[in-house]
Amino acid sequence: MHRLRILAAAVPFAAAVLLAAAAAPARAGDPPYLKLAQELGTPQLLDSAGPDDKSRLLLHFIPDGEDGKTWTKMTTISILKVAEADTDTALRGVIGQLRDALKERHAEIEAFDESPLAPVSCFFEFSVDDEADRGVVYSPNPGFVTVAQYALRTGQAMDPDALKLIKSLAGR
Repeated sequence: MHRLRILAAAVPFAAAVLLAAAAAPARAGDPPYLKLAQELGTPQLLDSAGPDDKSRLLLHFIPDGEDGKTWTKMTTISILKVAEADTDTALRGVIGQLRDALKERHAEIEAFDESPLAPVSCFFEFSVDDEADRGVVYSPNPGFVTVAQYALRTGQAMDPDALKLIKSLAGR
């Protein structure tokens, strides 16, 4: 799996709970990231990771029947827990890390739309290796920074509704 990871480590959730939730249709009480993955056609949890202090969460979702090597599309959700008062600073930091990582990977950047004023957010589109990614960096609630990223392997077409959904997360 060749994924560009911005929030490198993530919070461990009980794998059985996540796997069971990911296998079922979205319900009102499901976490927003699970609903997003399902709406983007990537309902199967591939993996989750994170430190013991539960400060970060990294999740990868793929279509049913695919795996880490054969996926055609993947939703990556990274959540960073920060002090509420530091949310904007943390958002700007993650956006800066993303920009630096894209340059380091020599990604072809199609869009990097960063909002300088509150609410701080960023919409990005890039291609690297055999995939094209679109996503947003935003804060769904004070104290949290989220990167929601949707990747397609070369040859896969972006669904306009998926793009609208991703952009809507950051109010775009």
